[in-house]
Amino acid sequence: MVASLCLLSGLLAPAQVRPPSPPGLSPLVERRAPAPAGDYLLTPRLNVGQELVYRGTFTEQSGAGQVQLNRTYRIETRAFVLEAGTRGVDLAVLTLLRDQAVAGSLKPGEQGEVRSARLERIGFDMQGKPIAPAGVSLSVPVEGPPLVECGFCVAVPTGRLGMEKPWTASEPGRPDTTWHVAGTEVACGASCMRLEGTQQSDNWGRPGGKPAWRRQDTVWVSPRTGVAQRVERRIEYRAAGHEEPDHVSVLSYDQQSALRFPTTLADDRRRELIQTLQLQQSVRPILSQPGRYGAQIDIVLARVKATHNAHADTPYREALAHLRSRLEMAKRGEIPPDIPSELALPDSHEEPQRLAAGKTAPDFVAAEMNVSGRAQGLRKWRGHPTLLVFFNPDSHCLNDMMETLQALADRHKEIALVGLAMSGEPGKVDDLRTRRGWKMPILSGTGLRITYAVKCTPKLVFIDGDGVVQGVVEGWGSETAEEISACLPRWIGR
Repeated sequence: MVASLCLLSGLLAPAQVRPPSPPGLSPLVERRAPAPAGDYLLTPRLNVGQELVYRGTFTEQSGAGQVQLNRTYRIETRAFVLEAGTRGVDLAVLTLLRDQAVAGSLKPGEQGEVRSARLERIGFDMQGKPIAPAGVSLSVPVEGPPLVECGFCVAVPTGRLGMEKPWTASEPGRPDTTWHVAGTEVACGASCMRLEGTQQSDNWGRPGGKPAWRRQDTVWVSPRTGVAQRVERRIEYRAAGHEEPDHVSVLSYDQQSALRFPTTLADDRRRELIQTLQLQQSVRPILSQPGRYGAQIDIVLARVKATHNAHADTPYREALAHLRSRLEMAKRGEIPPDIPSELALPDSHEEPQRLAAGKTAPDFVAAEMNVSGRAQGLRKWRGHPTLLVFFNPDSHCLNDMMETLQALADRHKEIALVGLAMSGEPGKVDDLRTRRGWKMPILSGTGLRITYAVKCTPKLVFIDGDGVVQGVVEGWGSETAEEISACLPRWIGR
């Protein structure tokens, strides 16, 4: 009789209808009842030669009243375990940002263009707290996609976590993040603890004269491995004087695999990663001041090529290719940005800089790039919306950029377009202006590198008629025209 009842219950169980997931819950996440009160121990449990692969999307929308900017990237993060011990793990983390493919634009198997490939060596202690190398920030930007994504590991306090034991995690230069255990769920096929964290500026609950922001993270962590199966992050930014957020970004990615490679394959990956990281470290001063290191650039490019030829292709080859591309840009005299185009919004939460959107543009006087060398200053264009264009005369994107900007100035006659050449001889730059039919004056911008924080070229600075910076765009890519359109109404005062 007992056997019959057990058999009957076993047959009926699969036929029971599971209630639908609540709205907004990912289909890869199965909702379960909150876990009973208890304690949990979370710590990274990874092995040398193991690789975590995460894939997802990053979407941001910006604009007050209506969406003026809508941008989507595909994001992929690979974390390869270089070392593991009783004090934590040491990972090589590669974060790839690709353009979101438009339906029908790619052939089967093709992927969108890589916009950023950032490789960093990051440690995590036994409480999941990240340890970054000197000069590398792991802070998640309030505007724009993360260039280094390591949210798959959550910093927790020493000891066990309970359902009624919230905790805080500190971050340099930012408010603390408050975390708590929200329950247990199945994510990507694994039983997980659902952790929820909130980080926000002190004035988030008080709309007023200062900008404010809020970041909310939900992370499904497997107690077996101590790392995430799934990560969701929402960041809201509210400009000064606004009551509702006017910039919202959403990041979401899932774990695709957590393979441990055989010793031979793991050693191949490890050698390539170590060599790439060493090359990156050696070129940082070159990329910041390419004009000083002409001969060294050729030497490093030869080393990059040798490293490429010495190893079989791996998914980490994108970091090496990205480094080579940045070096080739530096060889042409450009200072390459981390992302081809990045828009800085007004009233940013970041620490004050010499040049910031929402601040008064620094005045200057610069010589014209012609035989006369007559000086002109920013005050000449006061009262008119002004666009400063910092550029390298040898840039490969110069024609496309100048044609687009000249067309913009032709449509809006009130705009003053001013070019600032960051290199080149005055007479030759003026000849280039004449041959290309540029109508704008071209001044020497070499003396403005610090004042206008010209860390990369091209760089566009939007200044309104009152002399206030309304936006900054660094680099030139396929999405730049859309970013200019987003900035235009505020810039020209419409």
